[in-house]
Amino acid sequence: MLFRSNLNPDVALRHDLRNLVHTAILIAGSGLLAAAIAWTVYGPDGLIWAAIAGAIGLWSLGRISPKMVLGLYKARPLAADELPELQGLVVDLARRAELPAVPRLYFVASKMLNAFAVGGRADAAIAITDGLLRNMNLRQLAGILGHEISHIRNGDLRVMGLA
Repeated sequence: MLFRSNLNPDVALRHDLRNLVHTAILIAGSGLLAAAIAWTVYGPDGLIWAAIAGAIGLWSLGRISPKMVLGLYKARPLAADELPELQGLVVDLARRAELPAVPRLYFVASKMLNAFAVGGRADAAIAITDGLLRNMNLRQLAGILGHEISHIRNGDLRVMGLA
């Protein structure tokens, strides 16, 4: 895996700046779209309410608990003795990604093949579905978990939540 410590500092800086610009464009574009719709439908009052709703949304973005999101999926935490190979894999991947804390694993009782990460670098959680566990081998699961940990490592969860 390629992590920031292996990148040329100039390349890492350009990558971070590009992500910052993309995030700013996403926020500005969403705000302009909401403002245009609010103005068209409700006039000046709608514009004020859209601005208030947008400010509340941005403020709450970083404060939504991963447990709330996991609760929507009826995810349950995996105990340390459940799926020990997978638990060890997450510990190793988190160490290699230089995360400040190991993401907690959650199980979602669904036939869909899916995995997702929620939270921030210090309080992340990764949910995996029953369908994924039944249909993937350990090597494939390592790739999937590595992908989710890369989202945590690179701060993509904020942008995905914003989107």
